[in-house]
Amino acid sequence: MKRYTIPGLAVLSLTFAIAWALASKPVHKPTVPPAAPPESTSEDTVAAVGLVEPESEHVALSCPVSGMVTSLYVKAGDRVKKGERLFTVDDRDLNAELQVKRAALSLSEARLQKLEQAPRPEEVPPAEAKVAEAKALLADAELQVRLINSVSDRRAVKEEDVGVPENEHAMLKLAHRIGIDVPRNELVEIDRIKGLPEEAANVGKLALAVQRFDRRADGSRVHMEDFAQVFGLYPDDKYGHRSYANIASVLWAETSQESTYEFFRRVVFSVLIGNADMHLKNWSLLYPDRRTPVLSPAYDMLSTLPYIAGDTLGLSFGASRDIGGITKEQVRRFAETARIPVSPLWRIVTGTTERTVENWKKLDEREAIPTDIRTAIERQILRVAASVGRG
Repeated sequence: MKRYTIPGLAVLSLTFAIAWALASKPVHKPTVPPAAPPESTSEDTVAAVGLVEPESEHVALSCPVSGMVTSLYVKAGDRVKKGERLFTVDDRDLNAELQVKRAALSLSEARLQKLEQAPRPEEVPPAEAKVAEAKALLADAELQVRLINSVSDRRAVKEEDVGVPENEHAMLKLAHRIGIDVPRNELVEIDRIKGLPEEAANVGKLALAVQRFDRRADGSRVHMEDFAQVFGLYPDDKYGHRSYANIASVLWAETSQESTYEFFRRVVFSVLIGNADMHLKNWSLLYPDRRTPVLSPAYDMLSTLPYIAGDTLGLSFGASRDIGGITKEQVRRFAETARIPVSPLWRIVTGTTERTVENWKKLDEREAIPTDIRTAIERQILRVAASVGRG
């Protein structure tokens, strides 16, 4: 009996499950279409209502912008290829916006061009320096005209107006103040000097007396050789045929490092005071023992720029004869041509400049210089000092 009980229960349970599954299946009532389905007109076509999809995937047609379709280039049943134009969307709004953007771009480009043409911040100081230099040159030219117009005797310039002795005396004192070796000098009244021709009275009241440094205490001579002689040039060739770097090269080879740097200091001082007349004959060697050359004391230290507006240096300084300033590049070229170390030179430039500016302010001898010339000298010192400050 038990042998048939368990299989019977299993069959009964399976029957109940099948009946339950059939009973729970929803019953779909037939729907009546609102219209009769289309009928095929031939054996080669299929008539149906619905969505036609490709076998691989659903194809959706769209474009990046929305709008009204204004043109259609295909019709139902056409075969199309990749990239073929299907339709056109109304683009008038987009074209109008494009024109606005193009106008804005043109405006921005114009502003950019204007900004690029305008001076950049780093270009302003050099431009201002050039303006200041032009103003200084104009002032020097106006001073020169006033000096010329003040001459009553065209054979000579009135000394009380020009003040050449006072000028050179003050420049020698200023050079001495900053450590440059200069000979003893003083201003003396011309009428106290005996043996002068009568015409000497036309040049003014004062003369500059400078002690000779090519004489010993006993009156014997010390051999002296200016650099026109050193280079084997005639006196008329004292301008332009050599450079300050050429002089430095000789000093470096024949004298000492100290003499070479002292010479360079004097060149810097000459630029500072506006001495454009330091030609080859205004630099000399002395031979105290008749064999070994040494650099002579400085002489002819006169600020010439107030008398000759726009003048340039007597010799080239770092491939430039501009007397309006000193640059690091100029000093580098000077050292390169002279074949001497460049590293100490800019320190000499800045040190000489600082001491010149400082001592000029408290130099008593400058008060004897006529006002216009004194003003021109101070303007030159400050202009060169400004160029050194910019490097």
